[in-house]
Amino acid sequence: MNQTTTTITTNPIARAIRLYVGSYLGISLGALLVLAALHGNHHQASQEAWVHGIIVATTSLLMATFARGTIRGNGNMYLRLRITSTVMVVAIAVTSAIPGDFPVWMKAEQIVCGLLLVGLIVALNRRPAKTFFSTK
Repeated sequence: MNQTTTTITTNPIARAIRLYVGSYLGISLGALLVLAALHGNHHQASQEAWVHGIIVATTSLLMATFARGTIRGNGNMYLRLRITSTVMVVAIAVTSAIPGDFPVWMKAEQIVCGLLLVGLIVALNRRPAKTFFSTK
């Protein structure tokens, strides 16, 4: 492990990134499990809910990849993580505000995910993270 990797992986920012992105990933994949369990109930597991759940799970996997690179000190991955987390918060806010498209449980799940991503955005935009990556 080189000095840069050691510096970022022992940083509290790295712990925050792992917590927020890991939780977002777990909840997003968990939503797919709930959809599978509710498969016979078309109101609770509609085709729209499945499409939305798959898109969110895919983006959470992508963000996990960006988080891994960020924790290793990759400035490009840091930028990607900042951009995707912001875009996802906006997307979650919009889809959660639309009445009737998704079951209530999925809207609640998305609100929790949105709050996690807001925490991630705050962590990524704090001075220690910005300072670390501005020196790259």
